[in-house]
Amino acid sequence: MIYTIGDSHSQFTFHDIPEVKAFWLGPMTMHRVGRDSLNFKQHGVPTDRSVMACFGEIDARCHVQKQSLATGQSIDAVISDLLSRYINALLVNANEYKIIVMGIVPPAYFERADNNADFPFTGTNSERAVITKKMNIVLEELCKVHNLKFIDIYSLYADASGMLPPELGDECDGKGVHIKITDRIKECLKNNNLI
Repeated sequence: MIYTIGDSHSQFTFHDIPEVKAFWLGPMTMHRVGRDSLNFKQHGVPTDRSVMACFGEIDARCHVQKQSLATGQSIDAVISDLLSRYINALLVNANEYKIIVMGIVPPAYFERADNNADFPFTGTNSERAVITKKMNIVLEELCKVHNLKFIDIYSLYADASGMLPPELGDECDGKGVHIKITDRIKECLKNNNLI
């Protein structure tokens, strides 16, 4: 059994896989985790388990470019600061859990996705694809530095433009920002000895 904790991707990415139990925290961002910390036990996750943290799609969709424009920092600087704080916040749980970090899923095409007014799309499709790819590269490097397992969901689902193809979106018409559960995700979990 593996446990997931995080935003809606912690639930929707794995909900039909019986060996996965999700602790969905609502629309929580990496920024919030890094700012406020995240104690797995306080959310009911049993100790001495493997727990996959599933955050970042909202940050990539809405906040990274917005923060860059607001602060004058480069996208790379915003990403570096955000992900350092995020990983440090997750590491608070390292004594009681085996921490796994799920990579950020490919961004949905703006013109094909339902736009959530609370978490609107910021930037063009290609800008969000670049941000998501950069975030995943930095996440993977930080996981190596801190000896955490990184699960690359992005590469499993991204099309040639770095976006989530509509046929792999979670809604039947391809309008969701979540990936559709396929054999790809199940194989990935098996290949990483998680189920």
